[in-house]
Amino acid sequence: MRHFIRIAAALGLVATTATVCAATPAPVERAYLSSKGVDSAPCTLQQPCRYLPAALSVVESGGEIWMLDSANFNSGTVTISHSVSIAAAPGKLASLTSSGASNSAVEISGGAIKVSLRNIIFRKNNGVLDLGAKGIHVTGDGSELIVDESTFGDGLGMGVSVEATNTQVAIYRSNFTGSAIYATSIGLGTPSVNALIDHCNLTGLRGPDANGTAIVAIDSNVVVSHSSISHSSTGIQPLFGATVVLDDDVLAYMDIGIDLSSGDSVAKSAGNNAFQFNISDVTGGSLVPSPRL
Repeated sequence: MRHFIRIAAALGLVATTATVCAATPAPVERAYLSSKGVDSAPCTLQQPCRYLPAALSVVESGGEIWMLDSANFNSGTVTISHSVSIAAAPGKLASLTSSGASNSAVEISGGAIKVSLRNIIFRKNNGVLDLGAKGIHVTGDGSELIVDESTFGDGLGMGVSVEATNTQVAIYRSNFTGSAIYATSIGLGTPSVNALIDHCNLTGLRGPDANGTAIVAIDSNVVVSHSSISHSSTGIQPLFGATVVLDDDVLAYMDIGIDLSSGDSVAKSAGNNAFQFNISDVTGGSLVPSPRL
C-alpha cells in the first residue's frame, strides 16, 4: 500500500509540473485576433484571441499579429514594448480606438524597437473631436515606427505623435482626416527624430494647437513627399530648429501653407510643389531650394 501511495504522489508531482509548464507557453512567431476570439485562447489561427494586448503577450519579439475580421481590437490604450508587426487582413476594417482625454490607442514605449502597423483604422471611440486624443504615441527612445495604408480621424486630434529621441518614423499611403502629425525631439536640443511622410493625404485638420496645423515639426527633420495637405488653418509649421523638406506635394485651400514665423527653422522645396488657393502660401520667411530626393 505504501508503495502505491509513493507512486501516486510521484505521478501527482509530474501532473502538477506539467500544469505549471502549460500556463507559460513559449512565445509564438505569429498570433491572430478575431471578433469571435477569447483572450484565454492561445491566439492561434484555429483559436484566436479577442484583443490586441492578449496577442502581444504571446507573440515573440519581431513576430506578427493579424486582425482577421472587421472589428475593434482594443478596450483601452495598448502599450507596445517589443518589436512587432501588426496588420489587418486585406479587405477588413480593423480598428484601434482612443478614449480621448489625452489617451492613445497605441503607446509605443519600448526603447530601440521596431513597430510596423498596416491597414488599420485609428479613431476616437465615440467620434467626438478631442485634440488630446492620439492614434499612435511614440515615447520609446531609439525606436522605429512604420505606418502603411492606415486611416486616422473620426475624433482624433493627433493621428501620430512622436515625443522621443533618436527615433525614425515612416508613414506611407495613409489618410488623415481631422487629425494631425506631430514630431518632436525631446531634451537633446538638436534634431534626432527623422520622419518621412510619403504618398499621404491630410485634409480638414485640427492640429495639436489652436490654429489647426496639419504637421507640426519641433526640433526634428521631416520630409513630406508626393502628399497633399488641404482645408486646414496651417499646413506645416516647423519650430525650434526643425527642418522640413517638400518634394512633389500639393498644399491647398488653407490660411497658411507653411508657417515660418518663428524664425528658428527651415523649410526646403525641391521646386516641384503646388500651392493652390491659400490665403498665404508661405509666411514668416521663404522656402530654401533643395535638390529632388
